[in-house]
Amino acid sequence: PWDERLRRAQELNTLVLLNNLDPSYTSYEVEDLIWCALKAKVEARMIEWLPSSSTYYGRAFVIFKTKCEAESAISELNRRCLSLGEGRIVSAKKGTLCEPDHKRKFSGHLVIDRPALQRQNQEMRNAVSTSHCSQPNTIEYHMAIEWLLHYAKFNACWKALHQRQMKEIQDVKNKLKMDKNFSV
Repeated sequence: PWDERLRRAQELNTLVLLNNLDPSYTSYEVEDLIWCALKAKVEARMIEWLPSSSTYYGRAFVIFKTKCEAESAISELNRRCLSLGEGRIVSAKKGTLCEPDHKRKFSGHLVIDRPALQRQNQEMRNAVSTSHCSQPNTIEYHMAIEWLLHYAKFNACWKALHQRQMKEIQDVKNKLKMDKNFSV
């Protein structure tokens, strides 16, 4: 399916990443955009939004038929400045996939030495009762609460950044409209 075509396109150097698209675009609209701008028949797919990405900027993977077409498209889009509505300038670069195998699944790995593990096993055998839920008197509970606070702060920072970017973009748009009115 699509993931296999992406990997194959990356191996053949026919994968291109488009940046600064309108996030409301569909994959079909991106294909149409490339056809209108470069007269190239391509396969395109919008990249799903992530919590760490801006809601104002969309990105898409585009698969070209040949390596030559892909390189030509990158140089053309970066040289000629494809401008969309609202003053968006589309940029292109060679597409690369982040392999999920190389990503860490859990960022807090700990190394536990053998004697400590054996001591823990002995303690577990001697335990009378255990709780399967986190309780306020455990380190797991405190770590979870701390993690939730950090996560909330992280989301608030990204939200504030996106709002500030949107305000700056609106200010620039308004200034451009004012400059256009004065020049007429």
